[in-house]
Amino acid sequence: MRHGSGDKEYFSAYNEVLPHLIEEFKPKVILVSAGYDIRVEDPLSGIRVSDEGIRSIVSGILSCSSLVTHHSSLPFIFALEGGYDLEALGKSVLITIKEMLK
Repeated sequence: MRHGSGDKEYFSAYNEVLPHLIEEFKPKVILVSAGYDIRVEDPLSGIRVSDEGIRSIVSGILSCSSLVTHHSSLPFIFALEGGYDLEALGKSVLITIKEMLK
């Protein structure tokens, strides 16, 4: 993503582009490098994703399960990566967990 990208660009990537890639590839598992340095508060990345942006990214990823299989759940593994604003990191992890528990 380009410097300054935010919720709109990430929404498009995870809710419009990703589903087509998943449908075509048909993976058996989804590994997510959950790097929260994309947050607007993060001092290093220059990316501008908000709480709602994180929610839409995670929701977009999780919604791909139904594209691959209709009989069982597609396993997802989220591995925590970057995030250098601790408050924003904590919020992002909480949003991710809440989306996973829906």
